[in-house]
Amino acid sequence: MDRIEVLANHLGPSNYKSNLLPITFELYKSNLIVVNTYENGCIEIQLTNPRKNIITEDIFKELIMILEYIYKLKSVKLVLLTSKNQYYFGCGVNKGDIASINKLERLIQQFPKPVISFIDGFVSDAGLGVSFLCTFRIVSERAVFSTHQYIESSPQFDTGSLLIWSKLKSQGLYTILTGCELNSADLLKIGVATHFMKSSNFSKAIEELSTNSYIDSIKEISRILKCHSIILKNLNDLSSLHHVKDLIETYYSWNYESVDEIIEKMEKESNNLLNSNEELNWINSNLKNLKAFNRKYLYNTFQAIHFCNRSNKILNFK
Repeated sequence: MDRIEVLANHLGPSNYKSNLLPITFELYKSNLIVVNTYENGCIEIQLTNPRKNIITEDIFKELIMILEYIYKLKSVKLVLLTSKNQYYFGCGVNKGDIASINKLERLIQQFPKPVISFIDGFVSDAGLGVSFLCTFRIVSERAVFSTHQYIESSPQFDTGSLLIWSKLKSQGLYTILTGCELNSADLLKIGVATHFMKSSNFSKAIEELSTNSYIDSIKEISRILKCHSIILKNLNDLSSLHHVKDLIETYYSWNYESVDEIIEKMEKESNNLLNSNEELNWINSNLKNLKAFNRKYLYNTFQAIHFCNRSNKILNFK
């Protein structure tokens, strides 16, 4: 592990004429995080991993050190989480240290100043907790989220992601059990994302946020984001979750006490000729996937997501 200095603009309000401030971190050799600071108190933390922006254990620890450093600085008014890779925000996380992931998610969710995530591309696994626990969650037309890697890997969970899905109850249960992909319309529809913004507008919004003198006001930040965002009038048509909402509420009912009840319900209705062909196809597809998945993952996830919803002790989801 190399000890290196990250050079950034000075954070102190009386020292803006000094161009550089050495901020010393125990950074790893990957050097896959860039910190940009601006005179108005805005800080941009950019993920730059060229390999699908994979968030490794080392990157999580670096992010923790950066956020802990700026946590109590009065000169910091706003934090932006961005990705240099336009196709991947945060994909494929190393789950070797769940404690570090959970600590980072707590830092983001409890950060004393607004944190904005600009999600342009694919995000999966603990990348959800990092990006969607922010004060404002911006998604582009390229935003896609998937829990599929959770299913394929060992059944370990970061608490931020679990809490988000637990608040959505049946829809969250369906998403995390099946590994289905959610587009930007889905994320907006269920309230996980706060704004939709064209990818081409990201740089304009970031530029205004990093130069505006009034970003210590939530109202002003909201105005800037609204100015660069678009309201999707046909949100229901674009949302894949909306089209099967009633089926999800029926077959992934929050009242079920186990995964076995979900499977039993589907098996029973798969032979019901009174169901439409569309419903039968959906049932059989889900049934096939559930039976093919890691059974330990399904059981553990079901229990964890229900416990998280009941206890609400991990994070206070906004």
